[in-house]
Amino acid sequence: MVGEEARIIVEHVTRLRDEDAPNWPQGGGYRIEIEGEPCVRVELEVSSHNGDHNHAGCLATAMHVINAIPHVIAAEPGVLTYLDVPVYSARHLMA
Repeated sequence: MVGEEARIIVEHVTRLRDEDAPNWPQGGGYRIEIEGEPCVRVELEVSSHNGDHNHAGCLATAMHVINAIPHVIAAEPGVLTYLDVPVYSARHLMA
């Protein structure tokens, strides 16, 4: 909140059936909408050849931790936060 104005609003909709809460936003996956200049809208749907979207979501969550391992190993001993580890991304090596 800035004064009386909401500046960031987070809505998370999870439904078991399409007919549940029909007035809520519909669709599968994740939708991110940012109203500003510029406005941004991203729709993301994860899947896997080895399971359903839940399996893919667990893999996507684990990738962040797994890709941090080399940086954590190289760090000084102690408790680390995101501020202590450099920005990193996944790397794919072609055989």
